[in-house]
Amino acid sequence: MMLYNWKRMSRLLRTVLVMGTVYLMLCFAAVLTLLPSESKEDHENQPSKIQAVQVEAWHASAKRGGRPRNIFFSSEGREEVNQPAKVESHLNPDPKTLNISKTFMDSKESKKANIPTTLKNNFRQTELSDVFIGVKTTEIYHDTRLPVLFETWLDSSDVRKQTYFFTDADSPKYSKETGGQFINTHCAAKHTRQGLCCKMGAIFSMYLQSGKRWWCNVDDDNYLNIDNLLKLLRSYQHDKDYYLGRSSTSAEITVYDVGDKTLDKSKISQMRSTRRQTTFWFATGGAGVCISRSLALKMSPYAGIGGFPQICNRINLPDDVSIAFLIVDLLGVPLTKISDMHSHLAMLRNLNENQIKRAVTLSYKINSEKATNSVILKNAAFDTTVDPTRFKSLHCMLNPEASVCSKR
Repeated sequence: MMLYNWKRMSRLLRTVLVMGTVYLMLCFAAVLTLLPSESKEDHENQPSKIQAVQVEAWHASAKRGGRPRNIFFSSEGREEVNQPAKVESHLNPDPKTLNISKTFMDSKESKKANIPTTLKNNFRQTELSDVFIGVKTTEIYHDTRLPVLFETWLDSSDVRKQTYFFTDADSPKYSKETGGQFINTHCAAKHTRQGLCCKMGAIFSMYLQSGKRWWCNVDDDNYLNIDNLLKLLRSYQHDKDYYLGRSSTSAEITVYDVGDKTLDKSKISQMRSTRRQTTFWFATGGAGVCISRSLALKMSPYAGIGGFPQICNRINLPDDVSIAFLIVDLLGVPLTKISDMHSHLAMLRNLNENQIKRAVTLSYKINSEKATNSVILKNAAFDTTVDPTRFKSLHCMLNPEASVCSKR
């Protein structure tokens, strides 16, 4: 019927209708061009802009005291009673008080107001350059544990660029070897809670300034498989809250939070009467720990520059347990257990070849110059007298063309 009516119209009327339709289409196109458009860069950074606003709200909530709700991680059903006291560091941000080198502290203080809070290019694949690798060591292990690391997983200049060593003494040799990324924190050289927490606070502060997607921390007796590390991190989103590691306990640990108080002996009885009991899973530092940027930003109001030792003081436990206390208990983000991360506490000799090849981290334990707990490799490139840690043989199994393999 419409076709019949169209044919009966005069040529002039048909022309008017066509021209009118074209005119309306042109007007509609002109209106579209006047509307605000979103650039490609804005589209890529949209989650980052939203996250920046959320992070600011998170920091403001933390400053008001109490336990802020996790605006990224759903904690529905989690009991909110007996909230810990407001975290206000009693530490003076002075290098001597913080026990951190002046050069290190100055670099942090100068940028304190500029901690990167946005995560650009969220949708591209995570690369090695997106990872901040921190290695915690001490002076007595500089010449015993570090050489094998530089011969094996740190033999690549690309890996060294992303790796920072945190120790308690100067070393011109390793400072040159690492391009200046061998940092004397001036923390205590003893394996004590205070010394460990001091170093961990220095590592966390430097990571915050890096702006990188991931913070991965290992010990100086760890072998880090970089390829497997990247595979692991690429399976998680850095702009979500993730705490990756392996627990060395068969059940949740029980701790007692005394709140934001100093560990003055005269107040011990008072603290015991007001402490709060809590339980959680923690990732043992000996197997390595990785934390996403999103989660690290939420940790910063509590454990920013000079603040981490105070977190340790609240529960009177070492750095790896204190990190878990902050993340799991105060922030409500659970530990994501990674079975391919191994510490010297595990029965490393029981790992089969496939488990060894899949491992993200491995370790060893040596007693009287003899490896008492290490991986067992078939057709190893080196014997145990030359390679007691088994790191050299492991590296040659994974990377046959590595330079250390030519020394056998």
